Amino acid sequence: MQKKRLLTSILAGGLLAAMLPVVAAAQTESAGTVTFGDNVTCEYGQGSEAALPPCEMSEDGSLLTLTFTNPQVRTGAFEGISVLDGELRGNLAEATFEADGTVFFAGEVEDCGSGTVYFDWAASGIQDETGGLIWDAITLTTVPGGTLAVTATIDETDTNVAVPNGDGSSTHNTAVSYSCDAA
Repeated sequence: MQKKRLLTSILAGGLLAAMLPVVAAAQTESAGTVTFGDNVTCEYGQGSEAALPPCEMSEDGSLLTLTFTNPQVRTGAFEGISVLDGELRGNLAEATFEADGTVFFAGEVEDCGSGTVYFDWAASGIQDETGGLIWDAITLTTVPGGTLAVTATIDETDTNVAVPNGDGSSTHNTAVSYSCDAA
């Protein structure tokens, strides 16, 4: 009889534990900076001697597609280097653009350890009268593939207030929400 009660207690305890909600890892809110090269320009139709990336222009001259790589240095909760590989598609007639790509990060994530993290990158905005890009939205969201178990969203929307560093690079602030996931 006692074996039966013990077995019943174990089964009931297991069922109760299975019915409890899973508690997600606590999100940490933080800030940081990203310093990036100002190399998102191109020569229409082909590259240039200045190693600018090539871009494609539609026949009517209204749509522009630019594929680029941009190395970055990150500080704050994400301390290390990252490389953005992206594509920017601009509608010159409407002075708008959208962009997407991937970001590879290598470095240390505060309280999570050192390793690599991959992100999807999505952005959009408008082009001002001088041809400069004003970013309305820039978001990085983690995707599987890195060695570090982190779930993160990085908001870089304030890029339009990036501060030029005088060496061809610019720096802007980022808002970070992340959690260290259990392995």
